[in-house]
Amino acid sequence: MTNRALPPGLRYLLDHHHAADGSHGDNTEPTQHLVNPRAENPTTHPAVEGWIKARVQADAQLRRAKEKDQ
Repeated sequence: MTNRALPPGLRYLLDHHHAADGSHGDNTEPTQHLVNPRAENPTTHPAVEGWIKARVQADAQLRRAKEKDQ
């Protein structure tokens, strides 16, 4: 074998005796979640809402804009 580096997937296969993507056929969970990770996209965050409320209270122009929206 030469001194060239092995691709990561082949290195994992040689070290663990199964593919990193879970395609080893025994219906177990994949060992590495390489595709379609769960996305976390919160729509609100209490710290941000508190910061915005404090900014509105401290800024007259923002208060007027808030009053126009209501």
